[in-house]
Amino acid sequence: MTDIENNTENEYFKGARRGERRIPLGDSESLAAKLRGTPYYWWYQTLKASRAYRECCKNQGKGWLSKIYDDFGDVMLPWPIWINKYGKDIFTERNPFSDVKTLSQQDLRTAVMNRDTLILEIPMTVTVATLMRKIKKQILLKHPGRKLDVHAYGTSKRPLLKSRVQVEMIELLLNVHHERQLHPDYPLWKIGERAGVKIAYMSKSGESNRILTIEEEKRRMAIVTSGYLNKARWLIDNAEQGMFPLTRQPTHKDFQRARIKP
Repeated sequence: MTDIENNTENEYFKGARRGERRIPLGDSESLAAKLRGTPYYWWYQTLKASRAYRECCKNQGKGWLSKIYDDFGDVMLPWPIWINKYGKDIFTERNPFSDVKTLSQQDLRTAVMNRDTLILEIPMTVTVATLMRKIKKQILLKHPGRKLDVHAYGTSKRPLLKSRVQVEMIELLLNVHHERQLHPDYPLWKIGERAGVKIAYMSKSGESNRILTIEEEKRRMAIVTSGYLNKARWLIDNAEQGMFPLTRQPTHKDFQRARIKP
């Protein structure tokens, strides 16, 4: 039993933290504070990590990244300024939040059954506890649960993609990328060490565990760091194209979800 709520007092952000997705209209301080550390913030930071996009910003949007610059603008601006000047426009949901409501007799006569709604008949002569148990059972029969891609139903200008990449991993990948840019001649193990990459220092080969030698530690750190660098490059390349967060080569379906052409 869903309908679109009249959202005239709040801006709605699907990618914000739970409980902080609605932000009062015109509240620039709350907007910057509540969206800091969210995927929106890290998309901004990822574009800032892109050498090509920084050059585009220096050239006032000219160059091969001009199309995405039209939306994301100058990411060299401080976060509170950028999110209010550019981010709010591209990340705010165009359609208000879908809410639950009671349907009138007229609503029932005009209601259209579709896969995005569920109409239930709820008897009011049963206890609330019993009702909630039975309602939950009916919802679970129809709802996709964790498989639901909420971003696929997003209406923002630049949607986020459903991804298993956590913001902590994004931060680490950007740290590894940053250290490599600062120190191109350093060995990979040292880049990883400086960036805060964690590895297991015990070997599980053989029947008993043993502590790795210094050379084995460096070798393992280099392998892990190399993998992170590869993911960081994909993260940045995809962010430049309008897909985030994505740490692999995009598929045709990814382009469709981002609503952009390959």
